[in-house]
Amino acid sequence: MLTYQQSFIGGMQVALLLSSAMWGITSLQMATYYRKFQQDFQLLKILVGVIWVFDTVYIVCIACAFYEMTVLDVNSDKIPLVMSAGAGVASVVQSLVQAVYAFRLYRLLKNIYIPALCWIAASYNFAAGIAFDCITANQPKARFVQLEREFQWLLSSLYSATAAVDVVITVTLCYILLKKRSGAPRRTINILDHLILYTIQTGLITSIVAILIVVLFDTIQQPGIWISLTIVITTLYPTTLITMLNGRSVLLRNLPHQDSSGGLSTVCITTVPESHLSASVLERDTAQTKSSANLDEC
Repeated sequence: MLTYQQSFIGGMQVALLLSSAMWGITSLQMATYYRKFQQDFQLLKILVGVIWVFDTVYIVCIACAFYEMTVLDVNSDKIPLVMSAGAGVASVVQSLVQAVYAFRLYRLLKNIYIPALCWIAASYNFAAGIAFDCITANQPKARFVQLEREFQWLLSSLYSATAAVDVVITVTLCYILLKKRSGAPRRTINILDHLILYTIQTGLITSIVAILIVVLFDTIQQPGIWISLTIVITTLYPTTLITMLNGRSVLLRNLPHQDSSGGLSTVCITTVPESHLSASVLERDTAQTKSSANLDEC
């Protein structure tokens, strides 16, 4: 049986390897995004850059904490302060990505209620994460174990809310896209099918990881597994966000007559397209249908 410290450090090592790999993927995707989608809204491009910066700071904090625990101060009985700082950055990353999704949902719905619930839950996640980080900062490891169990309700509610926000956003988007799919031309249906698939895939990944964290935290005494998942989920959010943004290039390839400098690429974020996405594509398809007898075969 592993000791608490062995399990903790082992989980950190595995998570650091996975997170570093995902950070590399995100960085490459970032370069692709800024090269291919220069016409995106300036605010969106700034937010994407800010999220990547926070993600980078997070990886550095976790790496420094691991180095301190395994090399510099092996015999220390305290959790490194830099790890608590990294956990605070993680709260910023997760909440910021969820807030971006909720904002895009608002742009699509033109209704404040569901996005507002997502914003409230994301704000709670941020506040709960920061609160727990402040409570456990620089505490002895034995005390950290006690605080984990003492504030189990806080951590469980935090990741339960995280999973709930992801599920709500995913289900709402799929419902809206399915409504737009009804009665649309074949080409529009193909595009919406791609959007639905991207939405489900990316939304389910973070939801499943958050649910696993809650289950494992409540059932397993060894912290290695759930600690590793809490580290990995933070880097998952930027990776899924930028991957979905770049996924629009697949849709553009399905529109050979669409100018890449406008149209779909300017109004659509793969997970959360603008409300007039279907209308703009529908108008174009209608015009092409009138001028081309074989469009339906595309």
